[in-house]
Amino acid sequence: MNKEKISTKKLALSGILVAISTILGTFSIPFLGAKISPVQHFINVLAAVTIGQVYGVGTAFVTSLLRNILGTGSLLAFSGSM
Repeated sequence: MNKEKISTKKLALSGILVAISTILGTFSIPFLGAKISPVQHFINVLAAVTIGQVYGVGTAFVTSLLRNILGTGSLLAFSGSM
């Protein structure tokens, strides 16, 4: 397999994980001003293990950004997820 094909697969899996994490991240636990989302944390760990650290951090960042835009997250989602 060439490197482009592997990168495409990692990017596609990252996008799927972002979508799942954003949708299921709406179920969160409020705690001291933060909205703790166990599903997002689980998917962040899963992404880092399966597709690597760089794609895992990218997945966590995009998920946190989308959750903040949609109003289901807090600013602590960035530091908590990455």
